Amino acid sequence: MSFKVFIVGEPGVGKTSMMLRFIDDTFLEDTAPTSGGQPGKKRQIEVDGKSVEIVLFDTDGQERFGNITCSLYQGMHGIIIAYDVNNTDTFKSVDNWVTEMERYARSDVVVFMVGNKTDADQRQVSTETAEKYAQDKGYPFMETSAKTGENVDAMFTKLAQAMVARYVKTENKPAASTLGDLGDSAPKKKKGCTLF
Repeated sequence: MSFKVFIVGEPGVGKTSMMLRFIDDTFLEDTAPTSGGQPGKKRQIEVDGKSVEIVLFDTDGQERFGNITCSLYQGMHGIIIAYDVNNTDTFKSVDNWVTEMERYARSDVVVFMVGNKTDADQRQVSTETAEKYAQDKGYPFMETSAKTGENVDAMFTKLAQAMVARYVKTENKPAASTLGDLGDSAPKKKKGCTLF
């Protein structure tokens, strides 16, 4: 089974670095800003005895409200809203990403909130503050470091478990939608979203 996941957040929070750490177990100190809709990057993992393919998508945070971002939201099974624990402004912007997600994404999308860059010793956003925000929204929450790899695999594994639980039906019901085949379960186009 395959699940598509969109990583969103302000530029510089480490979206691409989290993706590279999970997919290739690599870290680049300086990554060029992502531009345009990037092809999905895939990794196969095992979740509760099931083989699960995670396909990750990432775009530049400055492309918010553009057609690329809007159309990507439509088919996602999971969304990671990321911020930098060392930058209060990126945490404050989470509200904007939540609003956009609620406008464009499927109503049953699985959402995770992630504070990245815990390796840096310049923290501005406390774990407690972020946890309370996520709890109030009903989102699972984790902190990660793409640089050291701390909690990155664990976060994606928990996200995959949540998506399996959400989308994989019981034996007596139809199976979940898979990558590229949302079928009848695909959401209707939401207002204000222009698809290609």
